Amino acid sequence: MKPILLAAATVLLALLIALGVTEAVLRVADYPAAPPIGWKWDESPHRDQPDTGTNQMGLRGQPIDYKPGDFVVVLLGDSQVEAGTSVPEQMPARMLERLLRQQYGISNARVFSIAGAGWGTDQEYTNLQEYFRHYRADLVLLWFTAVNDYWENGYLDRSTELTAGHFKPTFELDGAGVLRAHAIVPPTKLQLLLHKALARVAGVDYPNWRLQRWLRRIPPSSAERPGASPACPATVIEQKQMWTYAGNAPITVSTDEDFEHNRSHFSPWGKEPSEREKYQIRITRALLGQVAAETEAHGAQFRFFYPYRPDLDVVLSKVRCVRSILTGASAAIDAPDLLRPLDTAQLRPYRIAFSLAPDHGITVSESDIHFNDKGDLLAMQALADSLMKQGVLPGPKVVKSPRIVP
Repeated sequence: MKPILLAAATVLLALLIALGVTEAVLRVADYPAAPPIGWKWDESPHRDQPDTGTNQMGLRGQPIDYKPGDFVVVLLGDSQVEAGTSVPEQMPARMLERLLRQQYGISNARVFSIAGAGWGTDQEYTNLQEYFRHYRADLVLLWFTAVNDYWENGYLDRSTELTAGHFKPTFELDGAGVLRAHAIVPPTKLQLLLHKALARVAGVDYPNWRLQRWLRRIPPSSAERPGASPACPATVIEQKQMWTYAGNAPITVSTDEDFEHNRSHFSPWGKEPSEREKYQIRITRALLGQVAAETEAHGAQFRFFYPYRPDLDVVLSKVRCVRSILTGASAAIDAPDLLRPLDTAQLRPYRIAFSLAPDHGITVSESDIHFNDKGDLLAMQALADSLMKQGVLPGPKVVKSPRIVP
């Protein structure tokens, strides 16, 4: 038996050495190439302004530069904060900095933008971690985008279709409800090579093979629990046109987004929510709690805020059905309050909500409902007022100059 065991051990050792050498060669050659995870200003889908400079993290905004005694604020978010259609001086972070200095007398206020179009709370969290590895903050403010963030947080890619989009940092809730990071790319080149081979056998590319595996990990969607078609309102409006709807009657929205699998701007607002939609809410709560914990661990205060809008929120509250342009399928929708799922005992101390007065001149265009400069200024003014009332800002907290008029 000893010669047999020795031979087996020799073969095993040789195999391990061969695998190690192969892995080393593949790493040097960077083959197979791993798909990119996450994105910054250079890949922003809303990069409408010319490249006017980025901060040290490769994100749009002024350089991160402050003095020891400065009151440092991080404005964390997605396309609303990145403000790809605004000139640099009119980005929300710069507006908030001017408001804090001019209206509240905080002359040492510095506000830095950590944001990217299409980010969910997961990518905001990972970039905040990167920020804190190099810099400090006194206050972190997260601009929550309710029409995007819930459903984005439930997937490992960013897409409103069943085909895979750009991969991003991904987290999942385990059986005990604990938030854990999920590795999209395996740790070795050999494993990635195997995965890509399995994808070819399955007849799909690696991103879509990876997405299919992910969909089997998370709870089932509405498509996996089909029901009778709801009775939908007769007034039908295309999704691109819905934001200009000024009527009072309930509406049906026709869309090319994959709402049936809860990958759309109408998730998680199913009238009879699927298990996946419930999961999207749970993981969003967990991610916001993690952002709060990360912020407080670095000695800063945390708040997330949401501006109730006279266009987006009011129109969504009138949507009773969505109907697929591609399949004809319909689903009942109920979205009376997009922030209500975050009104929990854990998150309530961090939550700021305010309503902007009816004003239809606050968006970039009829087809682009991102805030324009006027909308951003109104939101930043309301945010600064809320922070002052909550006692989050340092003294003197008195108006030092006339209120800025948008």
